[in-house]
Amino acid sequence: QNRVGGAAMMAKAAMSSHATALHSLAVIQFNGSGGTRKEKDLKAGVALCARAASLGHVDAMRELGHCLQDGYGVTKNIPEGRRLLLEANAREAAAAVAASPRAFVETALQLAHSSGIGCLHHRLQYRSALTKLEAAQ
Repeated sequence: QNRVGGAAMMAKAAMSSHATALHSLAVIQFNGSGGTRKEKDLKAGVALCARAASLGHVDAMRELGHCLQDGYGVTKNIPEGRRLLLEANAREAAAAVAASPRAFVETALQLAHSSGIGCLHHRLQYRSALTKLEAAQ
């Protein structure tokens, strides 16, 4: 009973273009909602994923990218699949930087230092950027 009610609420949200609900329904279609293989509807899953991705849902972009690369429920299109995967990664990275610019710069400094690839000049530039970020906040 809870499962039916939850699915109805999710479907209602999806009809209102709620990206997370669309992606969740896509996953349910891909997995067959715990049923048999025959209950899976890959084409419906791809369609729902594509709609969620078009609304900017990063996980849906990534899921659709893998579907396109592998031809899972859709005609294989490796370049478009890779493009979506790269876009999802870029959006996720941008969100992480926007959420905490200081943490991003500190992590970049640590990675540059620990890998040995960061020269002193670049480390000084990072530190200058960090100082400017702190002054802006």
